[in-house]
Amino acid sequence: MQPICLVSKMEPKVRAVEEIMSVIQEKLSDRPWPPTAPAELDASSIAIWSGRLLLDLAPATVSAKGFETELVRNHLRMLYSVHPDRDTIVTGSSPEPLIAEAAARFIHHNLENGALYMNLWGLLEKYIDHGLAAQGDIGELMGRALSISAMDRAINNLSDAGICELKYQMPVTATDYYKAFCTPEAWERLRKSIPANNSQLSSDSKKKRFENAFKNAYFHFSHYGKANDTSPIQDLAAWAHWLRRTAIFCQLNQDLTDPMTPIYFPAEGGVSPKSISANLDQDKR
Repeated sequence: MQPICLVSKMEPKVRAVEEIMSVIQEKLSDRPWPPTAPAELDASSIAIWSGRLLLDLAPATVSAKGFETELVRNHLRMLYSVHPDRDTIVTGSSPEPLIAEAAARFIHHNLENGALYMNLWGLLEKYIDHGLAAQGDIGELMGRALSISAMDRAINNLSDAGICELKYQMPVTATDYYKAFCTPEAWERLRKSIPANNSQLSSDSKKKRFENAFKNAYFHFSHYGKANDTSPIQDLAAWAHWLRRTAIFCQLNQDLTDPMTPIYFPAEGGVSPKSISANLDQDKR
């Protein structure tokens, strides 16, 4: 499958795309690009990670209200509703590919001393320690952070010749993703594994190793969107999420799965319900 690019590096529109990205980056962070000092836990860093991880600030936390107000005012966070008392607001990050790309550029930016601008796990630890994440959502939040990190690592492992202008919107094979996700030892076990439900499969499928079954299947996500019901994890909708580079964060009471990630099998034709399957995960704290 050829890389799916919104804009090729060879096209004259690249400059226009970079200008658009520059505007998004500055509006998302409310700071000039590029950053010159390490990120701290503030509205800017929360906005950047929320553009990919879909952070919900715990409403019971004293500091959450101040952060939410600032995020809506200056960091592209959406205001969904205001309660009659005008004291309670409902906000969220819009699952937009271009915002996710801008956030990814901050996350992977190197400062002049060579250090990363953002220490992901250090900032998430502070986010949780400050009570900004609801207790019941911490396991799922860690799962989303791990999956986005693995996707970025798989993209960074691609050859430069195949990289598009919007780098972190690239598709990667399911095998490359799990190779980036797992330790070398875990990947060796996974790639040689056969289906656990082999009694329900054909004689050919039940013997097929993981790496052979998924070597020509593609993940394509740069951020998470949140489901209000089960419809986004059905094949009639999953194909559209694949095209929008969106993984789905399910409702907390969803049976059996927390996130859903669409998988595209090009051998089955163009992107459609027929050629899409789903990766279902369950994350525990």
